[in-house]
Amino acid sequence: MEEEAGDWAYPYLGELSNPRINHPTIRSLQTFGEEFNRAFSDPDEEQAAARKIVDLTQDDVDTKSTNEYTTKFKTLAAELAWNDATLMAQFSKGLHWKTKEILSQHEQQPSTLQTLMNTAIVIDNVRQENEASRKKETGKEKEKGKGKASGTTSGKTITETTTTRVSKEEIDRCKEWGLCIKCGRGPHKATECHTGWDATPAKNPADRKKESKKETAKVAEEEGE
Repeated sequence: MEEEAGDWAYPYLGELSNPRINHPTIRSLQTFGEEFNRAFSDPDEEQAAARKIVDLTQDDVDTKSTNEYTTKFKTLAAELAWNDATLMAQFSKGLHWKTKEILSQHEQQPSTLQTLMNTAIVIDNVRQENEASRKKETGKEKEKGKGKASGTTSGKTITETTTTRVSKEEIDRCKEWGLCIKCGRGPHKATECHTGWDATPAKNPADRKKESKKETAKVAEEEGE
């Protein structure tokens, strides 16, 4: 391999020191390197790199960040002889959908692969910061929602607010007497109660009937007079 490379480069070495010769292959180190790679690169390795770069997406990398995606993309791109336009199209294809969406809304689109990569990294960093912030706020809201006591009746959950002052003993009495545990009246269920929580001690239905009879008798007696 070394002898083959030397044989390939030998004709150009003398031309490098001759200012009168402006051969396109040796006019710069970059073009010289590109021509060398084309002459001696392994077709199988290039095809493998091409397959990998086509399948590569931002979701494939461990951190799912554009920064790491860019690093892997550059590594594979170095093994290919693709032009900037082709690499830019492939790089954009593998970006996170939100990053692509924001990027497409830019009035001035990146004109080079490096500019595209730099812009995408900035956009993605902001996107991930916003997502982390939203998750943090959501966590706080969930914590605020905790701390509410709950009781159950007839298989359904009854949520008590922090203003509820009905004691457990009072709730147990209401259950024993067949009354609503929220308002302490009526045979309806707590889930059907429209009155709300009432801390006033409930009365035994049997005692209420006795009081009702006494009231009826008293009224009848007064009317008889």
